[in-house]
Amino acid sequence: MTDNSAITQQSFETLCTVFPHMAEKARSVGSGAFGIVVEDKIPAEVPLVTKIFFNFKGKAHTDMLKAYTTETTAMHFLDGMSFDGVPLPSLVGPAQRLYDPDYYAYYTMTKLPGVAGNWRYNTPDSELPQNSKAHFHAVGRLIASFQSTATQLLAGQPGIMNIGGHGRVEEICELGVETNRKLREADRYLQAHKRGSIIHGDFYGSNLLVLGEKLSGLLDLSHVGLSENFAADFMNIPRGGIVPALEGFEEAGGGHFEPEMIVITRIAGHTNYLNAHWLDGQREPVVEALERDLAALEGPSRG
Repeated sequence: MTDNSAITQQSFETLCTVFPHMAEKARSVGSGAFGIVVEDKIPAEVPLVTKIFFNFKGKAHTDMLKAYTTETTAMHFLDGMSFDGVPLPSLVGPAQRLYDPDYYAYYTMTKLPGVAGNWRYNTPDSELPQNSKAHFHAVGRLIASFQSTATQLLAGQPGIMNIGGHGRVEEICELGVETNRKLREADRYLQAHKRGSIIHGDFYGSNLLVLGEKLSGLLDLSHVGLSENFAADFMNIPRGGIVPALEGFEEAGGGHFEPEMIVITRIAGHTNYLNAHWLDGQREPVVEALERDLAALEGPSRG
C-alpha cells in the first residue's frame, strides 16, 4: 500500500460518495492499485483496519479480482505469522462481498504498529533511512524467511498464481543489434542463476512498517505468486541497500547471489513489459530505465 496522502485522500473521497456513512465513521490509512485501507475514527481496544478492494474505471476487473483472490488466499494460509520476527496482520473474520459495480469486497485485520517506509529502487542514498545498513540487512533476512515459509505453505494452492515473470530477458527488436547482444548476454546469466520461489511480489518501503529502528510489519499480499526468479523480491531495493540486503538474505538461509542478479532481474522486467505492451504510449520511460540498467551492469561476471 502507498502512503501517498494525496492519492489516499482522493480514493477515500471517492469511496465516501458510494458509502456516505464512511465519512463520519472512518478515516483512510493507505491505498494502492486495487484497495484502500480504512480504520474507525474511534479505535477499538484492539486496533483494526479494513481493506476494501475496488475496481475504478480504467482498470481491468480481472486484475482486481486476481489481486483479491491472491491476497485473501495468502492471508488465509499465512494468517498472523511472523517472518524473521516481522509479523503479518491477523484476519478478523472472513472476507465479505460488496455488491457495487466499483467496490468488490472487504476484509478486516489487526492494525500493526509502526510507520510505512518510502524507499524504492531509485531512492538516492541521501534519502534512505538513517540506519540504512541495519534496515536493509533486516529486509534481506525478511525476504529469505518469507520466501522459504510461503513456498512451503502456498505452492500449489488454488488462488496462488504462477506469475512466471522476470524469468527471461527478452530481445527487443527495435532497440538494435548491440542492445540485443547485451540482452542475450544478460539472459544467459539469468538462466544460470535463477531459481523458482513463492515471492511477495511488491517488496518496497511502503509495504513495510518500521517502529523505532526495527521492522514491525509486512503488508499487502496481493502480488504473491510463484515466480521463476526469486530475485524479483529485490527489484525495488535501492542501490545503497543492496549489499546489506544480500548479506541478510544469505545469513538467514536464502543463499548467496551477486548484485548483478538484481540488475538483470530488473532488465528482465523491463523487456517483459516492453514486449507485452509494444503499442503502449508509456514505453519511453521503460526504455530509458532499461538502458540505465544495462549501463549499470558494466560487464558482470558470468559464472
